[in-house]
Amino acid sequence: MTRETYLAQLYGYLKRLPKADFDDCMAYFIELFDDAGTEGEEDLIASLGTPQEAAAEIMGDLLDKRIDTAKSTREKLGLVPFSFLVLLAAPLGFPLLLLIVLLVLTAILLMASLLISLYAITIALLAISVAFLWENMAHFQTLGIFLLNLGGMLLSLGIGLFLWLGTVKLSKLFGKSLVTFIQNLYRKVTKHG
Repeated sequence: MTRETYLAQLYGYLKRLPKADFDDCMAYFIELFDDAGTEGEEDLIASLGTPQEAAAEIMGDLLDKRIDTAKSTREKLGLVPFSFLVLLAAPLGFPLLLLIVLLVLTAILLMASLLISLYAITIALLAISVAFLWENMAHFQTLGIFLLNLGGMLLSLGIGLFLWLGTVKLSKLFGKSLVTFIQNLYRKVTKHG
């Protein structure tokens, strides 16, 4: 591997870093190659490891430095996206990315299952209210049974309608969140290649 190839691959791994960090890292590696010269290029590459390993090491060092300098909890929470970037640059980055994708898909399926269950419960409650109404109309026995059936009908109808409205709002929120997530993911993929 030549200097140009090594730096080009390293560029690919480090390009998602913040600009100042990216410039510092690339300047550091260019300086290492300049100091080694053409005759020491192979030894330097052997000591640095693959570009992916070198990028993972430098990103890990940057993360450690940022964690040490972060004072507030808010600053430390701001390091979460950078931490994911460091993890994805590591040699286990692709399996980790696959795990994240599977977790996101699992969360989506779980939410869809929850919504389907809520809609089914809502429909069942509305059907129960119709059954209470039918019971009142078809089999009027005594005033007490009539009032019991009327109360059951109103209760199941009220809970069913309340649950229906809540489920519709939850569905809209889930749909908007999913669309926003996909749009952000698409923008990041198209922006970073």
